[in-house]
This record gives sequence, C-alpha cells and structure tokens, in this order.
Amino acid sequence: MIKRLVIAFGLLALVLLWLVASLYPNLLWFENLGFLPIFWTVLLSKIGCGFVVWLVFILIISLNLYLARRLNPVNGPEIASKAEGGYFSQLGLSGKALHTVFLGLILLISFGIASKGSSQWNMVLRYLYQQPFGGTDPIFSRDIGFMCSLFHSTFRSKTWS
Repeated sequence: MIKRLVIAFGLLALVLLWLVASLYPNLLWFENLGFLPIFWTVLLSKIGCGFVVWLVFILIISLNLYLARRLNPVNGPEIASKAEGGYFSQLGLSGKALHTVFLGLILLISFGIASKGSSQWNMVLRYLYQQPFGGTDPIFSRDIGFMCSLFHSTFRSKTWS
C-alpha cells in the first residue's frame, strides 16, 4: 500500500513539475513585456473553465451511476464480480479492484473532457465582458459587435489558403 502511494505521489510530482516548467517561460515573457495581469487572466480563465466542465461532467456521471444502481432490480440478473465463475473474477478482478478501475477511467475521461472545455476560455470571457460596438447593422438591426463576434467565432478555426 505504501509503495502505491509513493508511486502515485511521484507521478503527481512529475506532472506538477512538467506543468510548472511549461508555464514558467510564458510567465517570464509576459512579465518582461509588462502584461503580467493578462497572463494571470488567461491562466485563471483556463483553470476555471476546465474546473466547471469537469465538475459538471462528474456530477452527470455520478447522477447516472446513482440512478442506475437505484433502478437496478434486486431480483434481476446481476454480474457476479465476487462469486466464483463470475465474468470479472475470470479476468482476475475483484469487486474492489473493478470499482477502482472504473473510478480511474471516469477520472481520466473527465480530465480529457475538462481540458477540451478549458480551451473555450476565450469564448467565455468574450460573453461575460461583451461591449457594444456603437453601430447598428442595417439588415438585422442589431449592434455590429454581435456580427463581429459571430463572424470571429464561426471562421476562427478555418484555415484559408
């Protein structure tokens, strides 16, 4: 048990070291140019968006697992994980190991989805801090800023050759 904890903390330390090593040059560059508040705004926005997406995903998965366990009929067929001859026991997994594997998979998938959600920090900040442009569009009778943000978000990912 102690060996597993040491390995887990070692992996966590390596991930944190890699994270700091990848952020530190950007921190120095922004600080050298005098834009340190922009660096912190971008970093905290990415972390905040990723955390919100991760939390929503974990809540949805938890609710689904709770409802599946709650609605599972007691007298219905069950997958015998602890009993002799059960499917998972043939794979060499006990009930506790199976739960640990499922938990690890859920956390891995949720971190992947949260990293995709954290890349939307720019869209979230543009929505939260939108400003009127000052002119109205003659066709839609809306502020021109609406069309600029719509155009930017639609064609931002396209590459023009």
